[in-house]
Amino acid sequence: MKLSELFLLKRFWLIVGLFVVILFGVLGVYSSHQNNTTFPEDFLFGSASAAYQIEGYSKADGKGVSIWDDLVENHLDMVLDHRSADTGPDSYKFYKDDVMVMKEIGFNMYRFSIAWSRIMPDGELSSLNEAGLKYYDNLINELLANDIIPMVTMYHWDHPKDIQKLGGPLNRLFVDYFKEYARVLFQRFGDRVKYWITVNEPSIFCTFSYTTETWGAAINVTGGEYYCAHNLLLAHATVYRMYQEEFASQGGKIGLSLHSRGYLPKNPDSDSDREAVKVGFLTDLGWSAHPVFSLSGDYSSVLRKFIDEKSKHEGRAWSRLPHFTKEDKKLLRGSADFLGLNYYTSRLVEMDPNPFNGVSFILNDTRIIETPAKHWPQAKSEWLFSAPEGFRALLNWIKKEYNNPDVIITENGWSDDGQLVDDDRIEYLRRHLTEILEAIKLDGCNVRGHTTWSILDNFEWMQGFTEKFGIVSWDEDSKQRRPKNSASFLRKVISSRQIPSDSPSSH
Repeated sequence: MKLSELFLLKRFWLIVGLFVVILFGVLGVYSSHQNNTTFPEDFLFGSASAAYQIEGYSKADGKGVSIWDDLVENHLDMVLDHRSADTGPDSYKFYKDDVMVMKEIGFNMYRFSIAWSRIMPDGELSSLNEAGLKYYDNLINELLANDIIPMVTMYHWDHPKDIQKLGGPLNRLFVDYFKEYARVLFQRFGDRVKYWITVNEPSIFCTFSYTTETWGAAINVTGGEYYCAHNLLLAHATVYRMYQEEFASQGGKIGLSLHSRGYLPKNPDSDSDREAVKVGFLTDLGWSAHPVFSLSGDYSSVLRKFIDEKSKHEGRAWSRLPHFTKEDKKLLRGSADFLGLNYYTSRLVEMDPNPFNGVSFILNDTRIIETPAKHWPQAKSEWLFSAPEGFRALLNWIKKEYNNPDVIITENGWSDDGQLVDDDRIEYLRRHLTEILEAIKLDGCNVRGHTTWSILDNFEWMQGFTEKFGIVSWDEDSKQRRPKNSASFLRKVISSRQIPSDSPSSH
């Protein structure tokens, strides 16, 4: 072989080798990119509902009266559109239609709640109602037959009226009633249900239900929100321990769903505003999360300090925030297999220069001032602004503060007027799913699933049907389900496990 030919051959193989290196490098970058833009294979996609908001048939088949039945039936004038939940989508009758539309979208999980008064009309074991139990049997079986995981919420704000006569969650006796109710659920459905949520948003329910006379239990009592949440946390932990001791062989997981806004400093360069962010997280999510997910088994020192000082300033004999006993703390600490997180919106925050204003959580026990950013899009609901950057900040705070627990987003959604071409909802979901994906891939947050609120346009409490959160609409007369464009968007996300980059109007 001539020297020139040898030179050309070496040059050829050098070029081939270089090409291979470049090719593998490109493939590696592509693979890395794909990995960072794809949800994990075991990531759960679902949608959600609550019994009172979608079931209807409030007096059917022996169902008892809940606090919401009582309030709405007797004070329909308080509901914005003067409609009751019985004029809604009637999922008690049309549950198979709900499951069918979820199957078409591709959801692999459905979070729904059980109406306590449907299976125990008086709230206690002596009033057990087989017809109500059979309804949830049928719903669970229908879900499983369609490869959809049932995630059951035991308590979504609708305890029986007779339990409220005893004080509801204001009375620690509520813990005992709730334990026996939960036992019935485990015994009847635990062979098929592997994800349980004990309590939904204790802070939201308790704040509105026991500091106003126009919502939920409609009792305005000083300190009511703290007494109520205190006992709901104890009820949760009691049920968690009972499951461990008596039903562990069922192999289920138990958590609770907690609400939080995201918090961002109004002025990122201000030490005071950055401190307000910490206070926001510790007094919002932390109010309910700290006793369960922190090592203390107790309220955060920030919340304790604020309420104790303010109660003393108000001239009270004791703090409006109750104390957990040593036994309570042991019961609470670590009493969850996952954190269910309900996130909708965020606020810019700064410290309040007048910390002793107001006499309740909603009237600024937190000592921060919250405002939305001017550029954040606003939903139909006056409180709901799209601020996905606050969502990722919240997920990272949970990771840091509570040692990165498993998190399932159990509510996340957008309200509008109910239009089928719901581009704003699609954009909201796209941006929030992107933040979840980046929190998982880039930040290492243990987010295990996302649940869109809600599967159907439903009764939005005292707003009636004026605010629509559903990804599926329904006909007023036939009750026929009509998926919106956002349902098509989610179908694409679920099937590809990636977030489509095309514009909302193309769905």
